[in-house]
Amino acid sequence: MSNLIIQKADGSVETTSGQTLLFSPERFERDIVQGDSCFICGISRSSGQSFNDEHILPRWLLRKFDLFQSTITLPNNTKLTYGKYTLPCCTSCNSIMGQTLENPIRELCEGGLERVGQFFEKNGPTLLFCWLSLIFLKTHLKDSTLYQTRDRRSGDLRRIGDAYDHTDLHHIHVIARSFHTQSTLRKEAFGSLLILPAKQASGSIQPFDFADLYISKSILLRINDFCLIAALDDSCGALSLFMNDLKRIRAPLEPAQLREIFAHISFISANLKERPLFHSTFDKDGHTVTGSHPSDVQLNDPPTAPFGEFLFAALSNVMQTHPDREQISALIREGKYSFLFDADGNQIDDSVILRP
Repeated sequence: MSNLIIQKADGSVETTSGQTLLFSPERFERDIVQGDSCFICGISRSSGQSFNDEHILPRWLLRKFDLFQSTITLPNNTKLTYGKYTLPCCTSCNSIMGQTLENPIRELCEGGLERVGQFFEKNGPTLLFCWLSLIFLKTHLKDSTLYQTRDRRSGDLRRIGDAYDHTDLHHIHVIARSFHTQSTLRKEAFGSLLILPAKQASGSIQPFDFADLYISKSILLRINDFCLIAALDDSCGALSLFMNDLKRIRAPLEPAQLREIFAHISFISANLKERPLFHSTFDKDGHTVTGSHPSDVQLNDPPTAPFGEFLFAALSNVMQTHPDREQISALIREGKYSFLFDADGNQIDDSVILRP
């Protein structure tokens, strides 16, 4: 008997063999965000299935840059080492994830900007976009396990993730687990993805950088000589509005410049006047994910928050040790400071760029 597709009472879609092709928003919240289930397949820990810890940033990346003891700053301004920055995952999904997603990505990244660019031109954004979606998903599912106040004596039981509307993560979850469901992803299902040349490590420039913003569902990941920046649920709206600025880039970018581009992409994505809608369809060939968006991309006027606030959030780590931190921070928040372009619209020389 062939494997049939059935829709459950809560709106989830499964096969008759028991694989969940699509979690309903309600089930996603209950089982994945708040529950103890594997965030890929949805199986519960109480089922007896073996579980292990999946690192938010993959182990190969932590090894490459010796990050296990380095710390990430959480949204509540506390720190956690990357080595302990993990999320439970069933061993079966963890193994498949390594074989079908992490290993190809690792081999691709070892080739640097040239290989990544060639791969993108030949194969499109699917592999890279799914990987960035997976990292973003794990990052913010982890927030639902972390207390807002680390001191348990305070009696404050709020979690960092309590501040999120997790329905915003639902589409990203669909994309991130597509290696498991073998879903077909149409180009409309993707967001904006930029692959940018990065200044190589020297002196105070580190070879790795990572940042994301939940409000805009955006992520930055820099690995040696290239940087990936994505807005994960804007159906390329941010890229379409920022394209003319991208055409002015002529040289590898400093960390602060990359983070300024990240701020621009985040600002646009968070302020889309009409957000794209994403759809799932099912037939004998399986699950297909697509989307629809307005042909004319417009922004909220006034914006939900000024661009300066996005730039300040993106550059917070860069500003920590700068001697004129307070003065420059004020200018950044007012939208009166740029690390990317001068008054004539030319890319700024790296000699005047702040370094972390």
